[in-house]
Amino acid sequence: MTVMKRGSSLLILLALASTGMAQIRLPGGGNPLDIGRVAGLLRKEPVLNVRFETAEKGLDFLDSWTPSGFQDFPAAQTDGSLRLMPGRYRGEFQSFCLRGYSHGPSRGMGYLSAPFAGLRADLIQNIIRRFSTSNVEQQDCQQLLWSILARTKPRDLQGGAQRAAAALLKPEEIVMLQADSLDVIENRLLGNVLGQFDRALRPLYEAENKMRGMFTRAGTSFEEIERLAVTTGPEDAVSEIPRGRWLWNPGKFFYRVIPTHYSRTTIEVIVPFEPVIRTDELGRIVRMEHRLGEFTEVVYADEFRPKPIPGHDGFLAYPIKSLRVVAEGHDETFAVRNFIICRAPAPSKLLGHFLRAKAVQDDWWSAAQEWGAGQLGDRFGGSAYEAYDSASGAYDAAEQAGDIASGNSGTDRLLDRGHYIDGVEAATTGSTADRVEWIGQTHANAMEALLHAINVLDTLPTTSTTGDGTSFDPGERAYSPANRGFQTLGSSSRGF
Repeated sequence: MTVMKRGSSLLILLALASTGMAQIRLPGGGNPLDIGRVAGLLRKEPVLNVRFETAEKGLDFLDSWTPSGFQDFPAAQTDGSLRLMPGRYRGEFQSFCLRGYSHGPSRGMGYLSAPFAGLRADLIQNIIRRFSTSNVEQQDCQQLLWSILARTKPRDLQGGAQRAAAALLKPEEIVMLQADSLDVIENRLLGNVLGQFDRALRPLYEAENKMRGMFTRAGTSFEEIERLAVTTGPEDAVSEIPRGRWLWNPGKFFYRVIPTHYSRTTIEVIVPFEPVIRTDELGRIVRMEHRLGEFTEVVYADEFRPKPIPGHDGFLAYPIKSLRVVAEGHDETFAVRNFIICRAPAPSKLLGHFLRAKAVQDDWWSAAQEWGAGQLGDRFGGSAYEAYDSASGAYDAAEQAGDIASGNSGTDRLLDRGHYIDGVEAATTGSTADRVEWIGQTHANAMEALLHAINVLDTLPTTSTTGDGTSFDPGERAYSPANRGFQTLGSSSRGF
């Protein structure tokens, strides 16, 4: 009879455990471990859930672009944001690991931009912003962030995490975290909790529990915590995008995130200048003025008739006679054998232009192709069709991003601007001048003009030239790795 009672009691205990209602009495008369409550908290929405699938994939047509002429960021505002006038900015910021028990950034890993999401996303974002204008130590703030990710009770924190919590958390936030956090579970009891979960999740919850123990034990060093939170990834890890992919905040700026360590992240931002565009009677761009005293100017070979583009009605390729480039204190004119593709003007206007031009028969199209193949390589040497595709890639990317409505007349100007830039780059690449730094600056200026066109399409209001500048907040977005085994990062606006 006694054996039956013991067996029945065991069955009842197991049944309670299987329904998540078991309570295990802790040694020393402490409160019982409520397996159901613990499992329920772990099953809640993740504390932070930054997903690769929701990240902005960036602008692949800019992957080969490495501009120069960057300046330092201005000082951060009281809200942690940076106020930027048109220009190019680069800075190294204090950043944070927002996903524990994963690989730190590797040399070839690309990073995307994603919205903060998850149960405590807003709180984590606010902590990083408050850190930007505080005097809290970076390691202390990192410990606080790791403690929140591990669901540690604020009242139990020790050391750096405790100091950061006192400085960066509001009283109501502490109350909220206390209600949703967990005690450290003894190893001999942990199996009862983890038995509620899929085997693949158990190592994560084991690591979280170990992390909670570190934060509640006095004397734990930062290095001990870091060794658990940050693992070393393979150097040959596959990245789904290249390192340094340019990202886009529509209508405002272009930026990229290049971490060297989870705690140090280089960010480059370009707020495009609006170039001054001069056109001729046919609507062709003849001059593009960039910064003060810098411009590119094209003289078309109007003695030769423009050629249609195979498979692309409505566009014509115009031969170039010469190109003048003024930049970086240099003024040079190139004799050019190349072409620029533009939207075809109205037939009557084009006919009048032809009647005034000389009727010279010359196969400049073939000559340009031959010259391009020998001097410029595959990108510009193949055909005008390839040049068309190259320039229209920018338009396609902008259209896919949803900022350019179908049928907007501004898209034609974007295409023309892209082809003009391609023509200028083709005319100056491959010559002796392309080894001179100022030609590189010319190319960067031209690309910036294209970025501005993508942003505002000439006809839309621009935020990049307003009197007080454009607001950039490094902590507005989280930065997701292009490999799911690596860390999600968050950046403050506090530099080194």
